[in-house]
Amino acid sequence: LTNAIATVLGASSVGSGTFGVTSTGAITETGAITQAAGAGAATFAAGANAITLNQANDLTGAVVLSNSGAGNVSLTNGTATVLGLTGVGSGTLTVNSTGAITQTGVITQAAGAGVATFNAGANPITLTQANHFIGAVSFNNSGANNVSLTNGVATVLGTSGVGTGTL
Repeated sequence: LTNAIATVLGASSVGSGTFGVTSTGAITETGAITQAAGAGAATFAAGANAITLNQANDLTGAVVLSNSGAGNVSLTNGTATVLGLTGVGSGTLTVNSTGAITQTGVITQAAGAGVATFNAGANPITLTQANHFIGAVSFNNSGANNVSLTNGVATVLGTSGVGTGTL
C-alpha cells in the first residue's frame, strides 16, 4: 500500500506474504494487523512522520520500521517480535512484545534521538546486530530471561527493569 497522505490502518489479516505500507504522512491503526504463521516481512515507512502501531498486532514476519525527523515510532506485537533492518529518526522508539524480541537487521537512530525502549514481558531481548542507538536504551523483562545488546556507538543505558537473567 502506498499512500500520499496520513495512513490509518483498520483491522487487517494479511496472509503469509510480505506486507508493506509506505505513507507520506503518519501511519496509525484502529485495529490489529494479523499475519499468518511464517509470513514475510511487514514494512512500515512513514517519511518524516510518526509510526504508531499500538493495537494487539500479530506480526509473525520481521518488522521493518522506517521514518525520519522527530516522529516517534511505537510497535505493539502480541507474539514474538523480530525486528528487521530499521532506521528511525530523532523521536523515541518503543517496542512492546508479549514474546521475545530479536532482530535480523541493524537498528539505526538519527542524531539527537530519544529513548529506545524494549518491553518483552517474561521473555528474552536479544539485539546483537551492529546497532546504532544514539539515545538511551531501556529494557524491561521478567523471569530468568537474558537481555543482550550490541551497539556500534557509545551506549547510554536508560532506566531498565530486567528479571533474574543476565544483562
